[in-house]
Amino acid sequence: MNGKEFDKIIRRLREDPNDDPTLETLYRACFAKLCSTAYSILHNSEDARDVATDVILKAIYLPDDERISNHIGYMITMTRNQSINLLQKRRREISLTGYEHLTGQEIGDDLWLTDISRLLTEEEWKLFVMRALWGLTLKDSGKQLGISYVTVKRRYARILEKIREDYEKK
Repeated sequence: MNGKEFDKIIRRLREDPNDDPTLETLYRACFAKLCSTAYSILHNSEDARDVATDVILKAIYLPDDERISNHIGYMITMTRNQSINLLQKRRREISLTGYEHLTGQEIGDDLWLTDISRLLTEEEWKLFVMRALWGLTLKDSGKQLGISYVTVKRRYARILEKIREDYEKK
């Protein structure tokens, strides 16, 4: 499929996203390449198919950019990036599993608040107090501090890890 054919297919799909024959033409031209690219990164055929399908659907709404001379190559790059993003997201989720529900009651009695306050930075201390002592959710703590939920979640996981490491030393 050359650039003109690709542009024609995309224009048709923008006009009528339910044009199944045109979508199938795009799908047949790109899916195998995109799927194999995603699989080479993800090593999971179901995830690879999901990413490839998502990229094909996103391609319909690509901006009209005359600088894109190789649309298939552009979509392969999109597939590669989306696959890497998926892997990174999963790694973050795995690394944070189990930390988000810990509260002050689960911290050992041997650690006193003064010890913890010395261990943490001022920002970390504020988050720790909000979460562990006041019982705020991570989402509410993030709102109070003016930072995103994801950032709060990561910071709180690091705080708990610091406390655990210090606790294990004692």
